[in-house]
Amino acid sequence: CLAETPPASIATTQTILLLHANQGGGERAIRDSSAQRRALASVGTPRILGAQKKFGNGSLYLDGSSHLGVPLSQDFELSTEDFTVDLWARLGVNQAYNPLVGLGDGNAAGRTTGWMLGVVSNQLSFYRYDGTAAMQRAVDWTPTLNTWYHLAAVRSGDALRFYVDGVQVGADQDVAGVDYS
Repeated sequence: CLAETPPASIATTQTILLLHANQGGGERAIRDSSAQRRALASVGTPRILGAQKKFGNGSLYLDGSSHLGVPLSQDFELSTEDFTVDLWARLGVNQAYNPLVGLGDGNAAGRTTGWMLGVVSNQLSFYRYDGTAAMQRAVDWTPTLNTWYHLAAVRSGDALRFYVDGVQVGADQDVAGVDYS
């Protein structure tokens, strides 16, 4: 399950995607609340569940074969600039590969470049594929199942840092020269 920021929106002009998936009353629409108002495409059966929620009346549930897609945009090319990718997540199972958010189709064969934030083999991981080779920066972290976490990957200069509930996990990861576009 994934949840978004609290109902009091914290979107700024630098927010490029803000998913509000906490509607109640049987509403199934998941929408982008950023200034871009991007269209979302459902693949599989992503849905809002009221039983599991961090904010509001529900949260986005992805069953492992479902996901949301957005139109490709330069906004998601993170390049060599500073960035923050963050979300609320609650893992119901701990698989070897738990992608949470990213750019691409989930495998290197379908896209020439891409990035992904996820939990991979009990590590909080930020993965990069540049069309030729994969690069992963990761720190050890084992989530407690069925617990909500605020997860973030933050690039500042040549350092990539991982945060769980606002606390840095592991050491700074060197990303000097790494282009996330």
